[in-house]
Amino acid sequence: MITQKDSRLPNASGFVLSAFLMIVVLALPPFAQAEGPITDRVSDEVPGPGIRRADDDQGSIEDRAVSLFRFNPDSVQRSWPEDRSVYLGIKERDQNSIEMLGLKVLLGDSKDGLVCGRLLEHPADSDSINPESRVQRIHDLARWIEDSARLPEFRDQYLSYFGAGGHVDPDFLIYTSPHSNVARLYGEVIFEIREKVPRGVDLNRLNRLEYDYYEKLGWADQLNPKRILIREILDRDEYVIPSHVPHDEVESVTIRARLPKAFHAGLARLTGRVQRRYRRGSSGVSTWVDMTDRNGKFMARICFEEDRQTIPVPEQPESTSAIPLAVRDAIESLEVEGKSVRIAYSAS
Repeated sequence: MITQKDSRLPNASGFVLSAFLMIVVLALPPFAQAEGPITDRVSDEVPGPGIRRADDDQGSIEDRAVSLFRFNPDSVQRSWPEDRSVYLGIKERDQNSIEMLGLKVLLGDSKDGLVCGRLLEHPADSDSINPESRVQRIHDLARWIEDSARLPEFRDQYLSYFGAGGHVDPDFLIYTSPHSNVARLYGEVIFEIREKVPRGVDLNRLNRLEYDYYEKLGWADQLNPKRILIREILDRDEYVIPSHVPHDEVESVTIRARLPKAFHAGLARLTGRVQRRYRRGSSGVSTWVDMTDRNGKFMARICFEEDRQTIPVPEQPESTSAIPLAVRDAIESLEVEGKSVRIAYSAS
């Protein structure tokens, strides 16, 4: 679940904080592109790994992964790095619900995951919604994207900053960044995503190389601090993925501390230190998720109840940080596709 991008600009009271964010995040190094072409390509005619045709009748969200990668400039496609990670920050809700979503995704929930704003127009995160209905909506959206992307005006309308997307962000896209420090400005729960086959669009380079967007900006927009915050920080190297992210493309989930609203500046929100991090592990027999502290020390190993006897004993150094009681209770009450989730081992 991901909410659509918020289009609010920082207000006057947040100007000082906005300037601080600009100084901190602009210190990020530019994303380096790997040399050489990527080996796998996705086309309309031949589905690649994880891609299915629109008329396939499949039962999980992985089966309808749709690609817009061909809309990237040629130079971007030729130099696209393999094993690239991008990051998505989401604001936490009550009862650690986004954190628990991340855990479900890492445990392999094939009927839930990270979806675009259009899919959230329906109560997709409600317990009353049938998972099969959710999957069907994903399939329907994938068909719409595939059909619309064949129209000649699609790129100008949805991917150009001068088009409709320049004012109202298309709600069928998920907005990510290759910079984790940018993702943390959007929320406390940060998902690390690594696509098996690239499906998204590098909006910044598309608009810079194909539309000359930045050269055509007027002086008022170029010098406006609010616009600079968005252009140079919040949307820096923005990479958009259509429709949804399958669970096996989520590498890790990082939880940062919440900070008071006084640290928010319109769209931007400062988040605190890393509290814990979740990462998937596997032995070939069973799958689990390790929880570690900010220093990478072991806090807990989480698995399905039926797999507890096959989960290996952790060998990494133990953390002195305790698992918050609310988080422990939420984990122990979690179910993924009818399977109960349990903490197999925890730091003493």
